[in-house]
Amino acid sequence: RHYPLARGGGATMDFDIVLSFGPICRTKYQLLRTFGKDECPSSVFDWQRTPMSAIRFYLENDFRGTFEREDLEVSGRSVVNRKLRTSHLHAFPQHVANDEIDRYYSRARSRHDHLCDKTRAVLRGDGRVLICVGTHLQPYRWLRLNLAIRRYAPKLCFRLLNGPADDYPDEMWEGDDALWDRHLARFGKKAEAAPPSVSREAAFTAGEPT
Repeated sequence: RHYPLARGGGATMDFDIVLSFGPICRTKYQLLRTFGKDECPSSVFDWQRTPMSAIRFYLENDFRGTFEREDLEVSGRSVVNRKLRTSHLHAFPQHVANDEIDRYYSRARSRHDHLCDKTRAVLRGDGRVLICVGTHLQPYRWLRLNLAIRRYAPKLCFRLLNGPADDYPDEMWEGDDALWDRHLARFGKKAEAAPPSVSREAAFTAGEPT
């Protein structure tokens, strides 16, 4: 299934995959709500907090060295990677302690590696991809990320879509549905997409790796 991908000057291209590039869960939630699960394959950036510098690290290192046990520690409510400053709230049980990370690490690492493989496969595939970030990046930060994707996947046909300006604060994790509706409307909202209201639990179920 293909959807029109707007370009400058009125020209269009089609895309067949929509991919979340974080940096927070909001992006995947809004993409699922708009396009549905079939066009939104799982990405390692779906349900973790990933700074732009960490996303570039993932790309520059072919997704390797991004979830090493020695880099993980508990900070607040989440397990974080102290090297990359990624936060993995959904990879470990709530209220896990530092001395309990080892108990859950193997499963969390397996899931993370699986999602890295799926993300890598999309970026190295031949599909036409709309890559979305959920926060509004300043032009130079958007350009740095766009160039990092291009270096990683020089043959990929993609567009990097910036996040909408004036969305809710990160603490309101779902974001402003009406704002996202307007932001994504130019790409053609599917009639059979997810219903207008998707619960947090349903969003996470839809985003589970397969």
